[in-house]
Amino acid sequence: MTTPVALPSSVQIVDSEVAPPCFALDVAVLSQSFASLDVVAANSLHEVFLDPIPVTIHEFRHIFYSAGQTFGITKHVEEHCSYNHKISFLPKYRTQEGGTQPFNLLETIIANAEIDLNVARTCFTTTSLVDVERQLGHINTLYDIRRCFDEDSGGEDSDSSEESNSSDENDHHKSKKKHHKHQSHHHHHKRKHHEHVNVVCALTWNDIIQILKNQWQEAYLSPAAVSVNCTSSTPCIFYMLVVSVIFKSCNPCLLPTSVKFRYLLQVTDIHSLK
Repeated sequence: MTTPVALPSSVQIVDSEVAPPCFALDVAVLSQSFASLDVVAANSLHEVFLDPIPVTIHEFRHIFYSAGQTFGITKHVEEHCSYNHKISFLPKYRTQEGGTQPFNLLETIIANAEIDLNVARTCFTTTSLVDVERQLGHINTLYDIRRCFDEDSGGEDSDSSEESNSSDENDHHKSKKKHHKHQSHHHHHKRKHHEHVNVVCALTWNDIIQILKNQWQEAYLSPAAVSVNCTSSTPCIFYMLVVSVIFKSCNPCLLPTSVKFRYLLQVTDIHSLK
């Protein structure tokens, strides 16, 4: 659902004395597990709101819906110099508190764990700290929020199953397994070129467009709408499209940390939404 939000102070409004309406829309939720930092917890989700990331409707679609209706991030987007910084976790690109505080994923997770367990990080075992650093250290962009099989599928092929009574049957069995293994590797390789991110739930592209259009009509068919235009002749609405990444530990005493990428979209033409 969309909810009215205050337009960030960092957004420059041209030719208007009154800020236009801004609506926030939760677009998708991703998830990433990490190892346990052992000890005892409290009672709610840690939410981290990153500073708004300006995008056009076409950029947002190309980044998250390049395959069509389904939310996903492809390797092409991750490698594209024009889009990479828009999905980056790195402090160079991501900030909090109006740009005053660089965002550091590992530091955020460790700091939240200290709060949940009511202990200093010096109390964490070296092994558990190294495990978390290893698992989170490779996450530089949203593309790195991978499915479990990409990280842990190493040697899951079970070539040591039941042996056949006769050598002919055994050879046939091995031949079939080898063929099956080759096919599995082929399909696994194909999947790696498509959607990797672990999407818990997401809107389709049509869902987003319909919601944005409905919100536009609601805002500009109201009597008060005239006073919130960017200019007297050009109506304008800001939408905050939110992609959340939930980091969960296997330690039940650690609360999940939800990092919210907030994409700020300015719409001045209802017909551009398609």
